[in-house]
Amino acid sequence: MKKPVVKKQDLRGNPNTAIAVLPVKEQVQSLLTELKRLGSEKRAEEMATRYGIHKKMEVCGTTMADMQKTARRLGRDHALAAALWDTGW
Repeated sequence: MKKPVVKKQDLRGNPNTAIAVLPVKEQVQSLLTELKRLGSEKRAEEMATRYGIHKKMEVCGTTMADMQKTARRLGRDHALAAALWDTGW
């Protein structure tokens, strides 16, 4: 499947940078996969003792620093945020 390309400003404000934009559903799957890949089992276990986040819940063990880097890279996207919220993560 060919990815649509739109021209818009990149995160540094450079206009007319070609950025491939996937449909929101595919972005959500890609993002969740990335966050799970960045996480670790050890961090997930530590979250229970430090923050009360238990493994019965869906936990991927990703650090806040990794999530913030990912968020900066993605930028603001209300549709993506709403779709992520709907997943229950």
